Amino acid sequence: MSTGLELLPLAFAVGAAALIDIRRMRDGIPGAAPEVRSLPTRFCDEALLAEALGETATERDGMLHGVVDRVPMAFALDEEGKYIAYFQGGLPTREAASALLTLDAAYGQLVQREARNRVLDAAPQYGLPLEDEYQEEDGTIVLTLRVGA
Repeated sequence: MSTGLELLPLAFAVGAAALIDIRRMRDGIPGAAPEVRSLPTRFCDEALLAEALGETATERDGMLHGVVDRVPMAFALDEEGKYIAYFQGGLPTREAASALLTLDAAYGQLVQREARNRVLDAAPQYGLPLEDEYQEEDGTIVLTLRVGA
């Protein structure tokens, strides 16, 4: 007998509301501010955020800095342990939201990779060998573990 496990790249409950709001900003909300100086994110792992930022990631002044789609950003933790994205001097809302969504997609893939690795590391301890693994077109990783092997 087998059981399947799907790891979705963007379907994380934590931070989903912030992600929806950012998508709305990118798509244009009537009456929304034309410029933003900061946006909330679902990011909570500094190492994964730095990896998502790639070669542009630097740390200075107690903040993580990077550039996505030619948009410079700085990140600082809030009191809840989530990063807030800051944009220097204000930025058109659509441009900021679009760049942040690009970064969010990269971060989501990294979170999915880490979840996959943790499942595969722990599964043998519970007698659940990997039977099959594949990645769907949307980036979803599907793991099938054998139960009762």
